[in-house]
Amino acid sequence: MQGDKWVVIIGGSSGIGFSCAKQFLMMDYHVLLVARNEQRLAQARRELMQRYSASTVKIYSCDVSVVEQVKELCCYIKSSLSMIDGVVISSGYMQASTLATMQVSDIDYMLDVNLRACIYIAKYITDSIVSRGFIVFVSSLAAVQGVYGYSVYSASKAALHTFAESLEHELMPNAVRVKVVCPPDTDTPGLKTEEQSRPELTRELSRTAGILPADRVASVIVSGIKNNRLYLWPSVTAKGISVVKGLFPGLLRRMLCFDVDKYFRRNV
Repeated sequence: MQGDKWVVIIGGSSGIGFSCAKQFLMMDYHVLLVARNEQRLAQARRELMQRYSASTVKIYSCDVSVVEQVKELCCYIKSSLSMIDGVVISSGYMQASTLATMQVSDIDYMLDVNLRACIYIAKYITDSIVSRGFIVFVSSLAAVQGVYGYSVYSASKAALHTFAESLEHELMPNAVRVKVVCPPDTDTPGLKTEEQSRPELTRELSRTAGILPADRVASVIVSGIKNNRLYLWPSVTAKGISVVKGLFPGLLRRMLCFDVDKYFRRNV
């Protein structure tokens, strides 16, 4: 594998991760796709190899919420690939509902997948990343501003931001770049699953930021790994919301509270 450029994509069998794989393959990288479902991984590999036969696509089944499996994954990477150019962590879990109605098992799993898994992966994989390599965390616009129905999800993603900010400092001696991408709703299988249980108010509030194609988010990730910015914003709306939150946090809160109050007045 000497001289080959490898990228590990966690959650690479579908959605943003799969779109990232396509774009890295177009840039002559080789990719290792990691996900839980072996059948989806195999299908993703077949699709990619049909289009990008000049590159190598490997697959590895792993539940990243289980630390022992993350350790096994990182051992596999060291033994099979040696050093990698970077990792994109796009795996995530969303259960949109109010805290009062949410199952404890869903709370635990959201924290496991959206936060703890990212910490585990960063801990055990960064010593396999080459100098000037990268680690990308796929977060969410919901991390910037809490929204009705996203209490636990927003918390899990917001915690990821401060973790990434600290990790950026810790990895400076290794010259490994840290990136956090914050998309709004993205057209993925995960979004389609979430919409089946998303509260009506949450659905209304989410429309403000729109829905992005997964390929758009992937292109922002791939182009952004070379710059010096920590945060990557895939749309003008997402960037605008982050600016308003930073400059006028009270304004954004009042706007959302007004919409929530109007909804309940209309439906009581």
